[in-house]
Amino acid sequence: MQSVFDILEWPQVLAHLESCCQTGYGRSAISQEGLFLPEVNAVTREMNRVDEAKRLLMAQGDISLSEPPDVLPLIRRLMKQGQAQSSSELGALLMTLTTLRQLVRFFIQNRSREVTPTLLSELEEITLPNAVIERLETVVNAQGELLDSASPEYARLKHRIQETRSGIRSYLQQLIHRHSFAKYLQEAIVTEREGRSVLPVKVEHKPDVPGIVHGASSTGVTLYIEPKGVIEQNNRLIALRGDMEREIRRILEQTSLWLQEEAQALERFIEQAGALDLLLAKARQSLLLKANPLQVLDTPGVIELKQAKHPLLMLQTESVIANDIIMRPPHQIMLITGPNTGGKTVLLKLLGLFSLMLRAGLHVPVAEGSAMALFDPVMADIGDPQSITQSLSTFSGHIARLRSFLEPPDLSRALILVDEICAGTDPQEGSALAQALLETFYERGATAIVTTHIGELKVAAHQHEGYLNASVEFDAESLRPTYRLLLGVPGSSNALYIAERLGLPPDLISLARSRLTKPVSESANLIESLELKNRQLSQELAEATRLRQELQWEEEQVRNTLNRIEGEKKKTLQLYREGLKDKLRGIEQDVDALKDEVRRPKRLDRKSVQQLSGKFRHAQRQTGELFGEEARKLYPNPGIDWDSLKVGDTVSSHSLNLTGTIVEKNEAKKELTLQSGILKTTVPFSDIIQQVKQPSNTKKSKHRSSEKGSGRVHLQPRQGLPLECDVRGMTSEDALGILDKFLDDALVTGVSTINIIHGMGTGVLKKAVRQYLKEIPFVKAFGPAPAMEGGDGKTIVEL
Repeated sequence: MQSVFDILEWPQVLAHLESCCQTGYGRSAISQEGLFLPEVNAVTREMNRVDEAKRLLMAQGDISLSEPPDVLPLIRRLMKQGQAQSSSELGALLMTLTTLRQLVRFFIQNRSREVTPTLLSELEEITLPNAVIERLETVVNAQGELLDSASPEYARLKHRIQETRSGIRSYLQQLIHRHSFAKYLQEAIVTEREGRSVLPVKVEHKPDVPGIVHGASSTGVTLYIEPKGVIEQNNRLIALRGDMEREIRRILEQTSLWLQEEAQALERFIEQAGALDLLLAKARQSLLLKANPLQVLDTPGVIELKQAKHPLLMLQTESVIANDIIMRPPHQIMLITGPNTGGKTVLLKLLGLFSLMLRAGLHVPVAEGSAMALFDPVMADIGDPQSITQSLSTFSGHIARLRSFLEPPDLSRALILVDEICAGTDPQEGSALAQALLETFYERGATAIVTTHIGELKVAAHQHEGYLNASVEFDAESLRPTYRLLLGVPGSSNALYIAERLGLPPDLISLARSRLTKPVSESANLIESLELKNRQLSQELAEATRLRQELQWEEEQVRNTLNRIEGEKKKTLQLYREGLKDKLRGIEQDVDALKDEVRRPKRLDRKSVQQLSGKFRHAQRQTGELFGEEARKLYPNPGIDWDSLKVGDTVSSHSLNLTGTIVEKNEAKKELTLQSGILKTTVPFSDIIQQVKQPSNTKKSKHRSSEKGSGRVHLQPRQGLPLECDVRGMTSEDALGILDKFLDDALVTGVSTINIIHGMGTGVLKKAVRQYLKEIPFVKAFGPAPAMEGGDGKTIVEL
């Protein structure tokens, strides 16, 4: 009889896994008994190893290795005090170690606690054979050719041989090209006989070419003669070659001696590298199958597979139907019914293959979150078990296999897969036998997945708490199977529908329907009704899912539209401001002219400074009014109550983009005078966009302050300390804009000394500030603050 592996097509899975290996050492690891793991922790660890290797492939890309030769026979010979028989064996060893080192380095160089936590300890145990590789590289290359560095004597002999051989060839070439001599030759070539250089001479000219004859052609018309002039040189060449062979044997003996000491470590390294090659093969297979690791359960009999697909079908085509297969206690027996060619057998093989793949630590094509118990043993009766040699009919072979399923003493963790249980005999007797077998499987704790066409089993499954009805769906409208598994719903064989689709005459089909007994007819109608109801529910669920997805899409579109409108609104306001700048250009030109006048030391006086300050404030009010009018079109007043505002409150101005404290409230004009640092300005109430709430548990500060990098100024509480301007964290352009205004305000108020806080940072901001101060005429001097007051992160300025 076929083994369970052949029935489930396990060899095909292993053949694909072998094709994913890049070395024979990885492929040989597949056939070892250790491929199947014994218990939950070992399987879980292997699943994790494969998952980590898969993440490495996805993050780093795959590696490409040349097929290394098999050097284990050489290594085992060395372990028995043997030696390398040729330099080609040493070259093969070098090639293998270099290739496998590249494989191991792929893991070692990309390992981390985040990506490869399970593999870390395993990789730490691997010792790369770097010293062996380096020493071999001085002896031989990967093609098996000894190198001059193998020994000084070898290099000397190699040079002497080349020199002598070249001399012989040169002498013979001169003879060949000598006109008087060429007529003696059959061909103008130099050839070798018994390691000696000779010329092909016409037999009739033998007396004309003195030398030693080393043979004749098969026709007898050509003699191979070693001319007298090269006999001594050929003798010398033969002697040198003998010396070379002795030196090569010595090099092989010497190299083998130190390799004997490393042989055991090399064998261990090759085994470890082979295991990593197999691990990468498992990861590659997982990627090709679009597979995921299963959660390995210690609870017997649990199957929780989401969107499961048959792995061998996945390798053939992408259009594979996915099914959810769920069975957990108290259910132990699943009865799958439905039409032929509906996919029942595929489901049985899928479950069997998944069980074997799980034991081998392989990922399976399921959705994330799937889980399965570890089954041992896995037993299957699928296909035709008849045997001519054993005189077994289909039914007899079927029963013989079922009998073998009952032989193990413990079935509590067994998975039994039976296709068409007890078919091929009298239906009533077959039904009774099938029910007895299923009851026995149940009582002995086995998990059994069984397909059947026996109607009584469907009823038994419906009545037994440990049984679960299931069916493969059949579309009565198209008269075709859908290959979808329906859990909890029995199915009908639909034999008459299928026969009708395959072309049997309609009157024959009608006659067959009339011959159905009433109970069978009612049962078939009930099952058909249940199938139809389930199909309707599935369609409604699909429609509900579609509507939910449409709603989510519409919500996303609305959100995108609102974001676009907000962006367009801000862009429009920006365009308004750009337009308003043109209106202010005339004022700015006047102000700039006055500023230039003020900055000339000879014209500097308090009256001109005050006039300039007035012009600035007037321009500021005009700017605020213009910006505020346009901003209100896009940003209406957020509902701040005028009456709720009082002196001392902190509010924000939209047009001026500043936050200040109310120091004056003009009821008639509905205007607020704000103090922000030393800057005092008046804005219309409509320009206020935010009322800043002060924390209730903090006392009011006795001096004005600012956050780091805000560009605001404050007066220190102690008398005599200077004003400060904090520009930390700003760009140079923004900082110099703040500083320019600050210096103007300081000049207006008559301050003689100020501090500029720019911080240390990269030094760019400090350099920009001090360069700017050099260009201001009314800056008398500036320099870094004392170390206790900020050092080089602060600049003190005298005006």
